This record gives sequence, C-alpha cells and structure tokens, in this order.
Amino acid sequence: MKKYLKKTVGVVLAAALTVSAAVSVYAVDTSKSTSSANNSYTNASQNLDTQYGYDGNDLGATYTKNATTFKVWAPTATSVKLNLYSEGSGGSKISTTDLSNNKGVWSKTLNGDYKNKFYTYTVTAKNVTGSNTTTKETQDIYSVATGVNGQRSQIVDLDSTDPEGWSSDAHVLLDKNTDSYVWEVHVKDFSYDSKSGVSSKNRGKYLAFTETGTTLNNAGKTPTLVDYLKNLGVTTVQITPFYDFSKNSIDETGSNDQFNWGYDPVNYNVPEGAYSSNPYDGNVRIKECKQMIQALHKAGISVVMDVVYNHTADTNSSFEACVPNYYYRMQSNGKFSDGSGCGNETASERRMFRNFMIQSCMYWVNEYHIDGFRFDLMGVHDVETMNLLRAEMDKVDPRLTIWGEGWTGGTCTYPDTTCTGKKFMPADRFYSADLNERIGIFNDGIRDAIKGSVFELKGKGWVQGDKKSSKELTEGIKGNVDGTHNPTNYQWTSKQPSQTVTYTSCHDNQTLWDRLAASQGASNFRQRNDTFVKQNKLAGGLLNMSQGITFTLAGEEMGRSKDNDENSYKSSVSLNMIDWGNAQTNADIVAYYKGMREIREKFSPLRASDKSSLSGYKCYSGESASDIYAGVWSNNTSGEWKKLAVIANNSNSSKSYTINASEGTSWVILANSSSAGVKKLGEVNNGTFTVDGYSMVVAVDKDSFEKPEVEPTTAKPTEAPATTAPITTAPDTTPKYQKGDVNRDGNLSIKDATLIQKNIAKLETLDAEQLALADMNGDGTISIKDATKIQRIIAGRFRELSPESSKNIKTAFVKSEAVLFLCFFQFRNIVHIQGLDFDYFVNRYFMSFYGKIYNVQISIRGIV
Repeated sequence: MKKYLKKTVGVVLAAALTVSAAVSVYAVDTSKSTSSANNSYTNASQNLDTQYGYDGNDLGATYTKNATTFKVWAPTATSVKLNLYSEGSGGSKISTTDLSNNKGVWSKTLNGDYKNKFYTYTVTAKNVTGSNTTTKETQDIYSVATGVNGQRSQIVDLDSTDPEGWSSDAHVLLDKNTDSYVWEVHVKDFSYDSKSGVSSKNRGKYLAFTETGTTLNNAGKTPTLVDYLKNLGVTTVQITPFYDFSKNSIDETGSNDQFNWGYDPVNYNVPEGAYSSNPYDGNVRIKECKQMIQALHKAGISVVMDVVYNHTADTNSSFEACVPNYYYRMQSNGKFSDGSGCGNETASERRMFRNFMIQSCMYWVNEYHIDGFRFDLMGVHDVETMNLLRAEMDKVDPRLTIWGEGWTGGTCTYPDTTCTGKKFMPADRFYSADLNERIGIFNDGIRDAIKGSVFELKGKGWVQGDKKSSKELTEGIKGNVDGTHNPTNYQWTSKQPSQTVTYTSCHDNQTLWDRLAASQGASNFRQRNDTFVKQNKLAGGLLNMSQGITFTLAGEEMGRSKDNDENSYKSSVSLNMIDWGNAQTNADIVAYYKGMREIREKFSPLRASDKSSLSGYKCYSGESASDIYAGVWSNNTSGEWKKLAVIANNSNSSKSYTINASEGTSWVILANSSSAGVKKLGEVNNGTFTVDGYSMVVAVDKDSFEKPEVEPTTAKPTEAPATTAPITTAPDTTPKYQKGDVNRDGNLSIKDATLIQKNIAKLETLDAEQLALADMNGDGTISIKDATKIQRIIAGRFRELSPESSKNIKTAFVKSEAVLFLCFFQFRNIVHIQGLDFDYFVNRYFMSFYGKIYNVQISIRGIV
C-alpha cells in the first residue's frame, strides 16, 4: 500500500497521513508509536474476551445437503435475525428467522437443502461500553461466498467449487524462504495488455493464469504470462489483494477497465468477483480463483497472498454491525484509531479478531492451497498473534511462508496487554527479536540505499552514484543482521537472513525504472535509455547477490514504467498494466536478471536462512562512503564454488579493483556489465578486475569452477512431503554405489526415483544399503524429497541430451506413470477384498500420494 514518511525523528504528524481510505500510508516507528493505550473501550472489549470469547471454528454458515447451520458471535446483541434471499442483490426476501443466543453465540439450523441461497443478518446490538444501540443488516463476517459486490453472503457447497484435478493439487514450497525469487503482481496488471497473447475473454482475469503457450502478439517467439515466469526462474508469485474488496473501488457490475489495487477489504474469505467471469454467482469466483492457483502450482510456482487484516474499507462493516466498537481500536474520545492511515485499525490483540485472522489465513491455506502470506502494515498487529499464526501454519508445513511490512500507517492505539495478559508488542521491525525468525520483514533500508528514498521523488541511491548509501547497502547485503536501531536511516536488526525481504521496488511508490529516470532528469519514462539499463541491471545484481528473500515488482526485470505515477492505486489499467512488449525491447535486462538468479541458485551462502554463512563473508569496500562495493563469500558446501567475489561500481566510468590476495588471484568471471549466468565469460589471474561504469562483476575461484566435486543442484520448489517411511536398520557407512543409485545398476536414473516412490507407497522393500543410498538429503528418513532430489539432478542434465535421448527419457516417464496406475489397480483390489468404501479410500489415501508423484513428474517432463 501507499506509504509516506514524516522524516522528523520521534515525531509523527497526523496531517501528513491524510489520504484516501483506499490507500495506506506509514510513518517510521522511531519508538513504540502509541496513543491513549487503555481506555473504556479497551477495558470493555477485554471483558468480552474473558466472558464470551469463543474458540470454535464453526462461525458462519455450515452447509450440508440436509441442513445448514448459521452461527454469529454477537455478545452485546439483543436480537439477531437471519434473512434469506434468492438473489445476491435486489429481489425480494424469502424469509426472516430469529436466531437463539447461547453465551454470545447466536445460532439457527434450517433443515433442507439451501445451496446457493443468499443471506444476511439483522443485528440489534449495543456498543461495547453499552452507550449506544444500533440495528444493521449485514453480510456474514465469516462469509466464504457472496453475491455481486459482496453485500449478501451465499450458501455454497465448497466441494462443488473444486476444479478438475483439485484433489491432486499440492502446495508448492521451498525448503527455505531464502530460496525464493518473488515476483509481485496484480491480477489485472498481469494480463490486461492485448500484446500478452491471452484470450480476450480472460484479459485481467483469474483464468489468464491458466493459459499456456502464450507469446508476445501471438507471434510464437517471446513467451509471456506463466510461460515467461517459468523461463525467468520465478519460484514465487505474490499476488496483490484478491479477496473481496470495496465496491467503491471496483464495481463488480461495471466494465472490465476499472482498476484499483484493492487494499480496502470487505469480505476476507471471499475472492474478488471482478476478476471472475461471473461476479453474480459466488461459486464461479471461487472455482476460477482455485484454477489460477492450480495453474501456478502446475508450473512449479508458489502462491503468496497479499492480505490486509490491519483495517477494513470503512467502519460500515460486518464487524462493526455485529459487535460495535469491539473489532477496532478506539480512542478514549470515541473516535476510531487510525494507525493504518485508512480511517480505522483492527485489534489483533483481542481474542475474536485474533481468532478470525488465524482462522481466515488457515482457510485460505486449506481450501485454496495458498502457500504463504504477505501482511500489509504488519506493525498494526501484535507479535503474539503473528507468532501464533506462524505456529498454526507450521502444523500444516513449516515451509509455508509469512512476511510483511514492518511498520504502521500512523499512530496506533496499542493497549498495554493482549487478550492473554501478555505485554503488547507491535509486529514491526523494531520488535524483530520477538518475532519468529521465519516471519520476514521488508527491508526498506536496502531498498532506499539502492535506488534512493521513496520519499524523495528525484532522490538518488547507490546505483545512480550516491556514495553515502554504501553503509545501508552493505548492511542489507548481509540480511540486516548487523543493522542498528537508528531511526535516522531506518536501520533495524534481523535475527537472521530469513527475516529479511530484500527488494528495490513493489506496487507502492515509483517503479525502479521510473525512479532511475526521474532522478536523472528524464521526461519520457517509456523510452529506453542505455544508462538506465545499466543501472537497472546493477540493481538486479545487488538484489541477487544479497542475503534474504529476493523480491521484485513484476516487470522490474524488463524496465517496467508507470509513467512516474508513484501512487497508481486507482490510475487507469492501461498505465498500471505490464507492457509485455518490454520483454522483447529490454530482453537484455530480462536475461541479466535470469542469469543473476542462476548464479544465486548455485551458491548456498547467498541463500542461507541463518547467520552461519556470515563467518565466511568479508566486505573489502563499501562499509563507508564509496563508489566501489567489494565483497567475498567463502563456501564449504560440497559440490559448489568455494569463493564468490562481487565488485560493483556506481560511477559512470570504468574502474579497476584488486581483491585482497588472501582470497586468491585466479578467478572465473560469470557476470559483467552485459551478461550474467553460470558460463565462463573470462578469467582474471592477478586478482585485479576491471568494472565498467554502473555495473558489477561476479567471479568465482578458478579451481572450484573447473573441478567441481559433483554436479551443482539448484533450489527449486517441491510439493508438500508425503508420509515418510522410517529407516529401521543402520545403513552401511561405506556404500559401494553412488548416492541415489537405489537399484544399484551403476547409473543415477528415473528408475531410482521410482523405486523410492514404491518404497514410500510400501510396494517395494529396500534393504539397508538401498535405504542409505535413497536418503539423498541425509535426514534419516526416506521421503518424496529424496525422489525429487534425484529427479532434479536428472533434470539438470536434460538440456545437454540429444533429441533421441530426450525422447527416451519421456518414454521412461510414461512407463513410471504406468507403474503408478498398476499400483492403483492393486490398491482397488485390496479395498474391494476388505469390503471397504472404494471411493472414500481412493480419494483419501491413494490419490493424495499419486498427485504428489505426478506433479513432480509433470514438472520435469516440461523441461524436455
């Protein structure tokens, strides 16, 4: 969301935060930003938590074909009525029914099949202090489907919204969040350009993500959309808000050319209807949203959802209708606190909003297979809530990701304690030590160091020649683990690199390209400029050669411009959309980002999630003002380069730099001012590098480059793990065969991966030596990870095979699938013999296993 900063130490001026409710702003948290902590509203809300808090997960409408049960938490209400409608908007009311109250939870069960009917509640309730009573008709806080513009909730059978193959869809996750290459995109931005090659009916829609084989202008040459992402090496797509947001931003009954970022939530558990083919039927938006996620998963890409739990579009909300003044923090004078800069702030420390936040996130994880969350204005929330969410997500898979903005949008009315009685601590960057180390925080320090402060529209950063940014740059390169709590330059300290999101631009503020152009006097922001191209590449190089989670705005790698509109939240779609022509015009920048990513994937210290690799890092230039940054990383990971040197030059002329002789003198260059990748571009044998203006040289030591111990592997997403088979016999410590050669035929092949799959499915028993060979990751268990690792190694060799060899490998995959189907029929016979429910057991057990294996195979087949 849009962020502004008042750069006066320790002072936040409310006047600087007056903006449209559709846009969020933030101020630097120089200390604990708070106002009127505990007051009558806070105390009354805490009393409700104690007396009426409800931890059940059945609030909302629970549908079955025979009956639907409705439950509403409304402890201050004197009356709650259920209204049924046949239409999502307009039309006449079918019936009104009173709900019964049981300790603040109002409920009613209607017998019969109410699928696809619409409903609202009419709630008469006092505010938390008992000083006022209101009667409002509202949609359900816990809606999972709605009619057009989200004004009425819809009763749906969620199972019927699953697209074909959904039961086989699995989370796509990375072993470490620091393996990520995140590409932030807006649903409409992604495909609205007619040059994208997408069908006209899917332009700007969820289903655009499902189209494959798209190319620029349908010419068959330059890939676009999801094929482009795969080619670029993107591991993770972060999608700006696609829950149901305000009709004041996008009217779902209107035309497809409307645009808004969507940071104004209305129904958190409902997909936005404007991105669907039919916003009037809640089933359609759900199914098409799932199809979008499914398509990205099939491409091997994780999906991170941008969530905005810190405020609602306005206070005329379902929350305020059901329990007035409870879900929001209130000032002592009865006004809504505005720590979001959008007119209100929610109260994560209160039991029922905390429960809602966590249940809502887990709903998206389980129902939609979302792989992670980006939290808008995370500093509005409390540390305890964020850590509790992290713990809940860990129960599903610890590799599910969380990161967020470590700041607020204004002055928050924080209470002294949370609903558990613990001290309230805001989930911002200055409380990073209290946050789980796997909750990432956007690093605004390195962002501003690279390109210039976001609050100075023509300000320059290090890549444009500002030497003063060197210190912030070098701290960011190390994942901010050595940062200081200094509000003057916005530095903070992370626990480890996994807690840092390293970026130069996002949907907020200027694009990287626009900042480069504006800071150097350009007037035509869409025109290619050789200097800006060099600086864009340099910025991309610094990102990839830094620790932390690598994050870019969609199109940053192709010189994306929004004509210097640094607050485009409601600007035209033609201005906001990705211009896919840039993928061709600036193909050299695209290739450079891709090459830098390939280098990063081959060198573990850059992707380290903890601080262990920092003992092997030395910064030789850049810790004080300088036009040269020079750093060397040492690496003890088997099979990888032993040393990697980075020398960057932010001046406009060529410079020479000599690496300290203790690091060695013989180097192989992998990146220079024009190219980047894992192929040799040249050699340096005296330790002295020539670095062109506005560019970077990346080099690795010659010995390890020419004599790798084993073939390097790359960090790629993997599906969620299947059940593992424990090793019950001590493995032979001196195997006669290479690691992974499970069938002991002397070759590493798909047969070995298949044998591991059979072992997991208990269709094949491995002896002690085979178990030792199969344990590819050395964790003591045999799992799908081991089979996947073998497949990755094989996949890395496909590109060098002849067409005939590739054909043979494809045949092997077909045969492996035949084995799976044979397993299926054996499974069916066993179930029938036992007299069990065939459909239930197949869907519950066999298909889950088959889906994981098939997804691994299909992703590798795509390479050949």
